[in-house]
Amino acid sequence: MNRSWKFTRIVVTVVLVVFGVGEIAVRALGAVDFPLYDADNTIGYIPKANQSGSFLNKNDWVFNDLHMGSGRQFAPSTKLDVLLVGDSIVLGGNPLRQSERLASQVEGGTDLAVWPISAGSWSLHNELTYLRQHTQVVRAVDAIVLY
Repeated sequence: MNRSWKFTRIVVTVVLVVFGVGEIAVRALGAVDFPLYDADNTIGYIPKANQSGSFLNKNDWVFNDLHMGSGRQFAPSTKLDVLLVGDSIVLGGNPLRQSERLASQVEGGTDLAVWPISAGSWSLHNELTYLRQHTQVVRAVDAIVLY
């Protein structure tokens, strides 16, 4: 076997090992655990329903069957139910735990049941499309706040 072929095999092996170790490290750190999105021609994009995770193994997030980042299934309560509709300010993003996001903070400081629906960079078009597509939610809440 000639020397250049041997050298090439060693280099390829080292590169594969480095990529393999890197992949394991990134997954172990939780850097690949982030919300997935659905896309369609009507609403554009929306967080995928029924998913949860923990970015960097500490910043948890949960989306229910109606794409709401509330951490629980939508069930109107005896409290004042508020649908909080917005963009990244409502969503909060990966740097925040579920309990640190806007809806959780408002709910924790009041006697409200807050139901957030949002996605980063959503416009009024996306927000109104969600409301038109989910009339059962609109009918079930006591108030809607567009933020």
